[in-house]
Amino acid sequence: MTFRPCAFPLMRRLLSTIWFVCFVAVANIAHAQNYSDIWWNPAESGWGLTIADHGPVAFVVWYTYDADNRPTWFTLTGTYTNGRKNFSGDLVRTTGPAYTQPFISDLVTATKIGTASFDFAPNGQPVGKATFTYTIGAISQTKVIERQPFGNAPPNWGFDYSDLWWNPAESGWGLTLAQHGGNVFGVWFTYGLDGKPLWSPIPGVTFTSASAFNGTLYTVRGPFYGNPTFDPAQVVITPAGAATVVMNGNSGVFTPTLNGFTQTKSITPQPFANAPKAFAIAVQNGVSAVSQTVDAALDVFATVDPAGQVFDQWVGDVSLLQRPRERRSGVLSLLAPAQVTATFKASAPWSPQNTVLNGAGTSAVNAYWHFPSSNPIGVIFRFHGAGGSGEAQFSKTEELKFARDAVADGFAVVSLDSQDRISRLWDTVTTQSNAGANVDVRNIQQLIASFTSRGLMSATTPVFASGMSAGAGAALRFAFLLNWRGSHQACVPCSAQIAQTTRVPGIWTMAQNDTVADPQRNASALENANSLAARGIAADFVVIAPSAVYPTRFTQIAGISDVASTDIYNAFKSGGLLDRNDFLFSDPSNPSLISLAALIPAASKAFSEEIHNQMNVAYAGHQFSAASNRRVLDFFKAQRANGAQIEQSLGTTLQRPVFQCGTGTDSVSADIAPGSVTVFESGPVRPITLSADGQRLYVTNAPANCLEIYAVEGDSLRLSSSVAVGMEPVAVSERNANEVWVVNHLSDSVSVVRLDGSPRVLRTLLVGDEPRDIVFAGNNRDRAFVTAAARGQHRPGFANANLTTPSLGRADVWVFDANALDESLNGKPLTILTLFADTPRGLAVSADGSRVFAAPFMSGNRTTALHRDALGNAKPGPNRNVDNVTAPGTGLIVRFDGSVWRDEAGTDWSAKVKFILPDFDLFAIDANAAIPIVTAQFSGLGTTLFNLAVHPVSGAVYASNTEAQNQIRFEGPGRAASSVRGRIAESRISVVDVAANRVTPVHLNSHVDFSLPQGTAAPAGTKAKSLAQPTALVFSPDGSTLYTAAFGSAKVAALVTATLAPNAFTPDSANHIAVPAGPAGLALSANGSRLFVYSRIAHVVTMIDTTAKSILGNFPMFSPESTLVRAGRRFLYDANDSSANGSSSCASCHIFGDMDHLSWDLGNPDDTTQENTNRYVPGVPKTTFRFHPMKGPMGTQTLRGMRGNGPLHWRGDRTGTNRQMVRGFLESLEDASFKEFSSAFVGLVGRETELSAAQMQSFTDFAMALTMPPNPVRALNNTLNATEQAGSNIYFNNNTTTLLGGCNTCHTVNPAAGRFGTAGLMSFEGGRITENFKVPQLRNVYQKAGMFGFSLSNTVGTGQQIRGFGFSHDGSVDTLDSFLSDAVFNFPAPAATTRAQVAAFVLAMDSDLAPIVGQQVTWRPNTSAAIEAQLNLLKAQAALVIRRASCDLTVRASIDGANIAGLMQSDGGWLMKTGERLPDATLRGMASVSQPLTYTCLPPGTGRRAALNLP
Repeated sequence: MTFRPCAFPLMRRLLSTIWFVCFVAVANIAHAQNYSDIWWNPAESGWGLTIADHGPVAFVVWYTYDADNRPTWFTLTGTYTNGRKNFSGDLVRTTGPAYTQPFISDLVTATKIGTASFDFAPNGQPVGKATFTYTIGAISQTKVIERQPFGNAPPNWGFDYSDLWWNPAESGWGLTLAQHGGNVFGVWFTYGLDGKPLWSPIPGVTFTSASAFNGTLYTVRGPFYGNPTFDPAQVVITPAGAATVVMNGNSGVFTPTLNGFTQTKSITPQPFANAPKAFAIAVQNGVSAVSQTVDAALDVFATVDPAGQVFDQWVGDVSLLQRPRERRSGVLSLLAPAQVTATFKASAPWSPQNTVLNGAGTSAVNAYWHFPSSNPIGVIFRFHGAGGSGEAQFSKTEELKFARDAVADGFAVVSLDSQDRISRLWDTVTTQSNAGANVDVRNIQQLIASFTSRGLMSATTPVFASGMSAGAGAALRFAFLLNWRGSHQACVPCSAQIAQTTRVPGIWTMAQNDTVADPQRNASALENANSLAARGIAADFVVIAPSAVYPTRFTQIAGISDVASTDIYNAFKSGGLLDRNDFLFSDPSNPSLISLAALIPAASKAFSEEIHNQMNVAYAGHQFSAASNRRVLDFFKAQRANGAQIEQSLGTTLQRPVFQCGTGTDSVSADIAPGSVTVFESGPVRPITLSADGQRLYVTNAPANCLEIYAVEGDSLRLSSSVAVGMEPVAVSERNANEVWVVNHLSDSVSVVRLDGSPRVLRTLLVGDEPRDIVFAGNNRDRAFVTAAARGQHRPGFANANLTTPSLGRADVWVFDANALDESLNGKPLTILTLFADTPRGLAVSADGSRVFAAPFMSGNRTTALHRDALGNAKPGPNRNVDNVTAPGTGLIVRFDGSVWRDEAGTDWSAKVKFILPDFDLFAIDANAAIPIVTAQFSGLGTTLFNLAVHPVSGAVYASNTEAQNQIRFEGPGRAASSVRGRIAESRISVVDVAANRVTPVHLNSHVDFSLPQGTAAPAGTKAKSLAQPTALVFSPDGSTLYTAAFGSAKVAALVTATLAPNAFTPDSANHIAVPAGPAGLALSANGSRLFVYSRIAHVVTMIDTTAKSILGNFPMFSPESTLVRAGRRFLYDANDSSANGSSSCASCHIFGDMDHLSWDLGNPDDTTQENTNRYVPGVPKTTFRFHPMKGPMGTQTLRGMRGNGPLHWRGDRTGTNRQMVRGFLESLEDASFKEFSSAFVGLVGRETELSAAQMQSFTDFAMALTMPPNPVRALNNTLNATEQAGSNIYFNNNTTTLLGGCNTCHTVNPAAGRFGTAGLMSFEGGRITENFKVPQLRNVYQKAGMFGFSLSNTVGTGQQIRGFGFSHDGSVDTLDSFLSDAVFNFPAPAATTRAQVAAFVLAMDSDLAPIVGQQVTWRPNTSAAIEAQLNLLKAQAALVIRRASCDLTVRASIDGANIAGLMQSDGGWLMKTGERLPDATLRGMASVSQPLTYTCLPPGTGRRAALNLP
């Protein structure tokens, strides 16, 4: 919102620079944020929000316009979550008495009209930005907002009136005030003559005294809040009256005159939600400036360093501290009392030396220095500002803290005078080819030579520069001229020309309010930092925020006692310098505003300069501050290991070929070594990529954990190298001719593979759970975008509690600057964008690289399940089967049709659905932004989204997908009711016109007659046209053809693009090219003549002549999987064989052998009941003697991890009683149970006949090999946190949780016996579930989080969520807490707490494989402590055998052309592939900085085959 008069153009420009530009910061040293203010979107001037922040809760008034363009307002009260980063609540619209009438509160009516949420730290947005998301009916929008700047430099007002004001006797109207110093922005929200909401702004007025202001009241009209975009040109602002406000402390008088009507109202600040007014933090060895009141920010400050010590870090409740390693730290929102303690570490005696140089100029120069007793880890030169001296760097309070902290860290510190002792400025001559032309450089060189000759440093000691103000410019200049290791610039951006040229890493620490001399100062500094980062040079940027002036602040100054400091504070407070929270009103350096010197008590006048400096620090003005010492020193330490050594080239591309794995190298398979391969069935995403020059083809060999590199030689391929990467590589992308990045799905990692010299893994970047895709984009295509689930042990900020928090996105896009990776475990991503969707998969890039598009994988289709007890008697029929047996009571699937939620019969169930599913399927990302951000989102693409492609000319996005038909009930012949048989999911290409915001889904199988009777074969010509499960997409160079891989049809279709966008597509088998089974990856030559296809089922690379549509050659790849697994895989996917019409397969629901995250009502009214022969948990009554065929909605279960879990299906109705002898042994119960699904090929998938016994056996062999991945919620060391452990204790030890006993009585957990929540037995489920069910396993419960809002709940809606299905067999129970709240459970008091603890334990449930499985690290000499710790963890877990082996630890490397491969032995040594045994130290000694070792924890029993090629 803005209605600012033109009186403040300078301040407006200044403030907009601070908030909009400067806060695009790498970090912000800030106090705990308080959001009370007026917020707006600068591009949409005319609407806004006022936030009144009262500790844990906030009250918001949203000022906008209705459909008639009249002003309207809505309110929202929300409780902060996620560390005060988020809050949400209901949007309420009220009507009431007109402002011209006596106000009677009883006439006010309030109606919930929607929901809204705020995110004050949105991914992809600069610091200072927030997002406001609202949903009103079918309208759902997200706005980026920020505080609205207004006003001029504040005079000495002693009170801040920002708040929500009201009259308690007239509840229903109010006045919001946002005060910026001596200026106020007010909005009066009341009711018009028709009783509808009306608001009138009083913009940007100035106090006429310390307690009064007046201004013009305006009437407004503007664009409807539901419009897709807000046009500020349509806002009409009309002066309509005036208002006066006179304050007296916590009360006031408001006198408005609007349209000629005057009234006078008493007002007071409005309390709400019983918000606590304050929470205390106990501080030992330090102070807290203020308690955390409803409108105050809180910092903690360490006390003065004790003699011989310096500050080390805070301990205690440090999770509440923003910077626990800095002397001053902001405190996050306190929701309870807390305690922190400042700790100190020993430091060598401070004994600086003084040296007088002859000087390179005409006079002597003083130098001051302090070297530690041992060799320094680096030397820091400190440069003074204009008019300053070298001595001051060792004597001023803040500067001395920096020097002593640096020495305590092992640095030497040197400071000298500039040669110019008149103006005391540094020489600005900047000639890199002749650095000695600069007189000050010659002095520096003289000093370094002196130190070196004395043995204090060597020629290789890293040297750094640090300076304040003019000294900052000197630091940047001298570091550039002398090619030092790093530079630090405080409070000045310095030369843009040098910043754009230098190769020296740099860090800028700027002050938030230091903008008087140059309003663009902070923005310019950020631009300089970004200039370095854009060229792959380490850079950092910090903005230091103001802090409070507390009574003992001045004791930091040597010679000032506690009493004297308090006297100074009292003088400033009584003199009107400080607001009620002890923050300075204005710049203490501006004598026209503050007479600072006159207020200093006489006894402290001698310290005036240092007192003034402290006030400047508190104001965040032009003053050096020690608030970021740790950040600067850590930055310097990180630059000690020269990153250039890591990236150095080792030769030409593939100069020394290396064959580490896979085809042509490995020969041992599971046929030779049973148990040596774990089958996860990770879905390929981008498994094949062609180099930009067309000379190399990169292919991921997932079963072999290998990247294979093929030379393209005419119409043939030659394997030229292979590199071992992480587990289950599913995507590969080329960054440049010498570097490719590989996404490892089961290792939660990205392998950065260098091709110069010997191909090798140079880095391993640890990312979120199960990453899937990667692309390069941005101006220079040097930004890597990687999709991953927003969970996992390496996802910053992820905790178990995230899975129980509503309205969170769970899809991440990690963005890396490939030129600015560091030695942390995750390589320091530029940002992590969290999308409001479930787990992501595919990515695509616009032709110019400016935009990246991302899609969730299983995004849903706006269906959900209502609980049985929410239906009453209104569920549509039939309710009896063919034998006239009444069906059990079950839930119901409903679907949102754009307006309401309806079932198959059209009944409106909207009142029972407690959440909103926006179903965002596609997100557009600005790849060129300083920090990439999401700019648009689109819905309606499909249910399961596989891959994306961007049209090279139009820019439209094409998405391969399937659209589930789970709203159709029942399988079978469909004689008594509908049937989804043979049409489980439509295979589609959806076309997104980004500019028009239009989505066009194109059904690829519109030719199929789905009404054919069960068992009937479709005509051969019809089946030949079908395409099942489209995955990879690639456009011809001119965009006229879209090549589409049909995974389930063993075809690549050359689709005519012109027929897709207008939805004029006609299926035509003439455009199909038959390829080996399971095409999953496509790559096209630059001229479009050659198409390369990777087929997962056949495990073959195929080269195609696109003109002739003919195969030029098939190139098989090695797979270590057993023959049985490879032979049985096709029965999951092959739609040609699985269905009569060629469009469906088991994988239509069991996506890559897993779930589709939907429920289906696959009962069969035409079927008979079946005897229940299953065993029960001891003591459980059996109440289901026969299974009814109309079983109701049931969630798709994973096919992974079935072995050892008893009868299959939710009810156990695949009983497995008919076990057979197979290969001389009695098959397992699970094998026999799985074979009972054979009938589903006819009744559900739509095959003419069931599979033969041999075919079903082959399918069973494959399915029973599928394995669950490790649990990403559980700690890597396989321990539980305190909450999870408490839940585990209840789970195993509380025997009164149910009438039968504890949780473990039914949900048996015994990892050594392969039990993870079930012993395969049946149970009576209580009153809310009609039939008996098999006790299900619990390994993948974490995957089901995301639905919040239970159909049985009486609460109001929960707002936007990402999933329509949750827990229990039918997915109708939204959360574990809702499930555990059932009356059958009796948890210890307090029940809410113990339920949450058990839920936390279940989410961290143990799995078949330890959490460490798949984990990797790439180690090089002198690497970071984090990488060393990760390696030690891998070794410890590999050596651990308690209940079961954790993992086999392997090592791989390519060193000077030699293939290094080994398996760790029980003694910690290594058995190498060569047969020799090496001690660990010897192995590590083989590595170099540029040729590192990569360690991987593989599943137990697989390392010998994988690393050594031995059975």
